[in-house]
Amino acid sequence: MSKYWVFMEMAQRITITLSDELYNRLQIVKDNFNVSRLCQQAIDSAVQMEEFKARTDISPTEKAMTRLRQEKKQAAERWNEIGFNDGVKEAAENLSYKELKYIGEGGDINELISNIEPPLIMYIEHMCETNGYDDRQDFELDIYVAAWVKGACHVWNEIKDKI
Repeated sequence: MSKYWVFMEMAQRITITLSDELYNRLQIVKDNFNVSRLCQQAIDSAVQMEEFKARTDISPTEKAMTRLRQEKKQAAERWNEIGFNDGVKEAAENLSYKELKYIGEGGDINELISNIEPPLIMYIEHMCETNGYDDRQDFELDIYVAAWVKGACHVWNEIKDKI
């Protein structure tokens, strides 16, 4: 019988501090993702960026492009999350059965739903204006809208067979 040695990379523990409000919100959703992995990814991304900035063998243009790509990626992730959460909230609190079913079944938000004016995209855009999203420099409407629809669809898929 042969023996195999498995070597695992050592892991170090750190402690992070969260506001009470964020901690309470996290408790509600923490089973939906791996908190440790999420923190590792965020820290790794920040460390990589700082290491990249410190390098002297890279042209200023390349540094700027890398930094801006990272900013764009972070903005996309942020607007994806905000859009999804807003879609869930609107589906739970405001959308009619007809609207939610239409979205959940893949209806085109740019088209009129019978007897519903205006198209849902106008409703979403108005919501963005009301919340001041479109005033923010990093706002990504296309990403936000796609995530909003995913959030609304998520609610529809959870409830459609129960109502």
